[in-house]
Amino acid sequence: MWIYKKQLQFPVNIRSTNPRLAKIITSQIGGPDGELAAAMRYLQQRYHMNVNQVKGMLTDIGTEELAHLEIVSSVVSQLLRRVTPDQARAMGFDDSFVDHTVGAYLQSAAGVPFTAAYLQVKGDPITDLHEDMAAEQKARTTYENILRLSDDPDVNQVMRFLRAREIVHYQRFGEMLRLVQDRLSSRNYYAFNPAFDTAQHGQGGDMGTEADTVQVTRTTPANPILDNSNPITRVQAPQTAAVAPAAQQQTRQAVPYTCNCSCANLCTRYGAK
Repeated sequence: MWIYKKQLQFPVNIRSTNPRLAKIITSQIGGPDGELAAAMRYLQQRYHMNVNQVKGMLTDIGTEELAHLEIVSSVVSQLLRRVTPDQARAMGFDDSFVDHTVGAYLQSAAGVPFTAAYLQVKGDPITDLHEDMAAEQKARTTYENILRLSDDPDVNQVMRFLRAREIVHYQRFGEMLRLVQDRLSSRNYYAFNPAFDTAQHGQGGDMGTEADTVQVTRTTPANPILDNSNPITRVQAPQTAAVAPAAQQQTRQAVPYTCNCSCANLCTRYGAK
């Protein structure tokens, strides 16, 4: 459940009427790198994440993207609130005006309606977190392009805030990716899906059996905190090339994850210290 606070995350007070600029900014509502695609991507990816902190972070960021959707829609709405048919025609907004009048429709700047094809939910934490990082960078670039085209100071301060949040989200996703990879206890992070491939599954498609997967030479001492957290990625004793049978693996007690990012309050809520 969500608790809805009836206040924008960042204030929007646009004094001018500019349908041309509104049409451009619409891309961050329903475009390929827009806020709706981001929110849907993160909120749907969280279900298969195998680390609670990552699941919690996707919930937080996905919820914030819904707040950004409100912000962008408010900007577009205020840019259009006093537009006349003559202004729409003169400023290239007539094609959108005929279908939506002054509505903040879910479409790109080119007029392409929103589609779920803009996003992916692969079911693999490593794959999806890489996509999330790329999505944040693409959104950052889009906001920068809007700033290059806009000369409205009221609009620009909002776009700068949203651009800054994309950078923060990119950093948070990088931290979550590192957390998932560290728990794999292997140098090869891409040989398996940590949300799917386990000893119980036996085989992981063309990846072979567990015995094939875990034959990894370790050149650094075992990590007592993170090793053996995933049955498919157990690491053998230091300086050996073979893995002991599962029955001989030493059981290690889990230690709470320590978060070093700037979102301490959020991370603490999900078990980090």
